[in-house]
Amino acid sequence: MIDDDTAGITQSVTSATIAESATATYTVVLDSEPTSDVTIRLTSSDTTAATVTPLLTLPVATGAVHKW
Repeated sequence: MIDDDTAGITQSVTSATIAESATATYTVVLDSEPTSDVTIRLTSSDTTAATVTPLLTLPVATGAVHKW
């Protein structure tokens, strides 16, 4: 049984080492059905070495989240 009553996220990668000029891809899945759009703040531990898009928004209306 999967508990889908608790808010949270599951991500495919929690940290990564990336070569210069390379990219990394990962997935983010909501652990429960949201009641509104969900925004996740992303950060880099070394902003001189890597940049990330600062916000990831999963809009409910577009079906960009898991189908419940």
